[in-house]
Amino acid sequence: MNEKQRRGFTIFGVPIHVQPMFLVIVLILNTSVLSRPDALLAWVLVVFTGVLAHEFGHALAILAFGHKPTITLHGFGGVTAWQQDAAKPVGSGARILISLAGPFTGIAIACIVALGAMVGGMHPMHLLDAALGASDARAPLRELVIGYILFVNGGWGVLNLLPIFPLDGGQVFASFADLIAPGRGRGVALVVSMLLAATLAILSLRIQSYWTAMVTVMLALQSWTAFRSELVRMRDRVALPMLEQARTLLAQRALPQARELALRAQAEAKTDVVRLAATEIVAWSFTFEKNYADAAHVLSGISETQEIDPILEGIVMVHSGQFEAGIARLEEAMQAKPNAGLGVTIIRAHVDANNWNEVLAFVSTANLQVFAAAQLVPLVQEARAAGQYEIAGKLGETIFARFADPGLAYDTARSFAKAGDPQKALVWLGKARDAGFADRHSLDQDEDLESVRRSDGWFDFRATVPFTRPAS
Repeated sequence: MNEKQRRGFTIFGVPIHVQPMFLVIVLILNTSVLSRPDALLAWVLVVFTGVLAHEFGHALAILAFGHKPTITLHGFGGVTAWQQDAAKPVGSGARILISLAGPFTGIAIACIVALGAMVGGMHPMHLLDAALGASDARAPLRELVIGYILFVNGGWGVLNLLPIFPLDGGQVFASFADLIAPGRGRGVALVVSMLLAATLAILSLRIQSYWTAMVTVMLALQSWTAFRSELVRMRDRVALPMLEQARTLLAQRALPQARELALRAQAEAKTDVVRLAATEIVAWSFTFEKNYADAAHVLSGISETQEIDPILEGIVMVHSGQFEAGIARLEEAMQAKPNAGLGVTIIRAHVDANNWNEVLAFVSTANLQVFAAAQLVPLVQEARAAGQYEIAGKLGETIFARFADPGLAYDTARSFAKAGDPQKALVWLGKARDAGFADRHSLDQDEDLESVRRSDGWFDFRATVPFTRPAS
C-alpha cells in the first residue's frame, strides 16, 4: 500500500491514520442500523469520534511526557504509538498514566453527556436501552445518539479497564506488577491476562455470544505472544540491561562505547532475539561511522532465518553495491511504518545516485504530512543545480501542495522557465505572489526568468507585484 492509499490527517500535530477495516467492523458491530440511514450515520460518527477521543487521551499524555504520538484506527479499535527516545525514557509509572488516559477520557465524556441528559429530563439507562435496541424504528434519533455516546465512550471505556493484555487495563496491570516485582511481575500479569481472557471466551461460547468469544480468544492469543516475549526477557536478564544501555549510547552517538557494550551483550545473550538485537547495534555503530564494509560484514554473520532490521539492511546494501535491492528494502520499511527520517534516507540515496526521476516518483506518492518543510523544500534547488529543471518544477508543484511557501513557488517558476515553459512559469509566479512574494526587483533581474519576461501576460502580471528595493 503506497502512502496515497493511507487514510491520513493531522489534528493538533498528531498524525492519524484510518484503515478501511475500521469502518467495516464498525458496521458489523451494529448491523441493526443498516435499515435506518440516520441511525447508521449516527452510529458511525459516534464510534469514530469516540475511538478517536480515547486514542487522543493517550496521545495527550504521551505529548505531556515529551514524545510524539501517532494514532491508527484499525479493525479492532485503535492504537496510539510513539517512537522511543533513549534520552527520555518512559518508566512504569508514566506508562500507567498513559494507559489510563484513554479509557478515562471516554468515561469522562460519557459522564458529561449523561449529566446533560438527566438535566434534560432523560434517564441514561433508558437511552442505553434505546441505543442497544436500535432496530426499533420508532426510537428518536436524539435518544439513539446520546445512547450511542454513553455506550461507546462509557461502556467500552470500562471494558478497556479489564486486566487483559493488550487492553489498557492489561497494560496498567502489567506495568503495576512490574513495579511491585521488577523482572517477574509483567510475566505474572500476562499469565493472569491469558487465563482471564480464556475464561471469558468459554463463558461467551456458553451463552452463544460468538462475537465476544472471538474477540476474547484473540486477546488470549495476544497475551500468549506477549508472554513468550517476556520469557525471552527473563532468560536474558543479564544481557538486556547491557543491550538497553548500548541503545542509549547509540542514540547519543557514542559509537565505540555502544559497540563495545553491544558485543558484551552479544556474548552474554541466551536467546537469538537478544543476540540479533546486539548484532544490529554493532552494525548500526559502523553505519553511523559510514564504515559500510564492516557493517555489511557484521550483518553477513546473521542467520538467513532471522529478520534483520530492514532500515539497517537497506542502508548498508545501498552503500555496498546493492543499490536497487537496498532501496527496495527501505521502501518496504517505509510502507510498513512511515516516518520522515526513513523517507529522507530514501530520497538522499536517490539524490546521491543522481536518480532524480526516482526522487520525483517517491515524493509524488509519499505521505508528505510526516515531513518537515526543511526536509523537502531544498530538493527543488538541488534538482535545479543538477540541471534537472523540469523535475525541479514538478517537485515544487508536489511539495507546494503541502508547504505553501512563496519562495518555493518562486523557485518552481524559475525551474519551469529554465525547462522551456514560460507560461507555466508565469502561473507559478502568480502562486508565489498569492502566497506572499513581493519582490518586483527580483522579477526584473533574475536571469532564469528571461523567457518569462518576453511572454504574453508578463507586464500585466508584473504590475500586480509590489516593488521591494534590495537590501543595501
